[in-house]
Amino acid sequence: MKTKYYFWIGFIIGLLFPMTAWAMDFYLRGLSSTFEHVLTLHRINPVHWIIDTAPLVLGIILAYFGHRNRIRQKKIQFENTFALNRIVKITSFIKELNKGNLDAEYHDEKGEKSDVKILLDSFRNQLKTNQESEGKRAWVSEGLAKFADILKRSSDLKVLSDHIISQLVKYLGANQGSLFLLNDTEEGNPYLELFSCFAFDTKKIAERKIAPGQGLLGQCYLEKEMQYLSEVPKGYITITSGLGKAEPRSVIIIPMLLNEEVEGIIELASFKEIETHEREFLKKIAENIAASIGIVKVNERTRKLLNEAKKQADIMREQELIMKENMEDLSGFQEESLRKEVEYKERIKTLEEKLGL
Repeated sequence: MKTKYYFWIGFIIGLLFPMTAWAMDFYLRGLSSTFEHVLTLHRINPVHWIIDTAPLVLGIILAYFGHRNRIRQKKIQFENTFALNRIVKITSFIKELNKGNLDAEYHDEKGEKSDVKILLDSFRNQLKTNQESEGKRAWVSEGLAKFADILKRSSDLKVLSDHIISQLVKYLGANQGSLFLLNDTEEGNPYLELFSCFAFDTKKIAERKIAPGQGLLGQCYLEKEMQYLSEVPKGYITITSGLGKAEPRSVIIIPMLLNEEVEGIIELASFKEIETHEREFLKKIAENIAASIGIVKVNERTRKLLNEAKKQADIMREQELIMKENMEDLSGFQEESLRKEVEYKERIKTLEEKLGL
């Protein structure tokens, strides 16, 4: 309802006050209700002038409160509309989150500092954090299972090493990797020997030996601790690709420990940062690799010893046969000698008989 309607309603209601006052005064004074008598009443009783303002005053009062009521209704309507729109937006935002769209944005009319926006953004960010954490845990678990299968595939140390380093580079999305194994065949002179190298799906084998304490790898061997370089020393290592050579953004060196002893070293270079969960994965998988390589090395040494023992047994068997043949020849020679000796003695006896000796 418009403000002027409130005014006229108040004005009409206000007319009752002066008209009632006039009627009562007419009755008390015995006057007839004429215009002249109305003027007479106002001269006799000036209070009527005050009462006469009642329609105007009441009209203004009702118009004021009517205006206030209109403003309040508009405000309530606006707030209801705003609340409804906000509910629709919140519902839409939550639906997007349920679909897995954790990059969805909630825009609030009250701005970035709105309590609702802050709460919903916090909820979304928490979901995103939980999803990322769960994704990282799943990635680690999948990797451990993948390499558990890889480590069972071969009993040949070279084949196993090549497979390990190639799959490790691919799974981490790194660009280059090397696997060094401890060579302790020379007593008192152990060294790390490059056993397998992988870069951009191309195997590059180079003869390289590293003594304990020599360079970063040799230091890692002595300290038995993983080293992560996010700032790679200039000229330390380069990654070769079809586009040429470039220095990596990060390098990680992981000791493969078995019973607190270093079985070897893994070195990976990448054009990207190696994240914390990836480093933890490498630390865990290095222990499994060390155990598998240790078993393969023991098996190879056992096979080598068995082969050497077999060769020795074959040699001894061959020598035994030769000796047996020699003994048989010697026995035959002795029999022949005895036969000839008997024959010689018979001839001598015959000659003596002929000579009458």
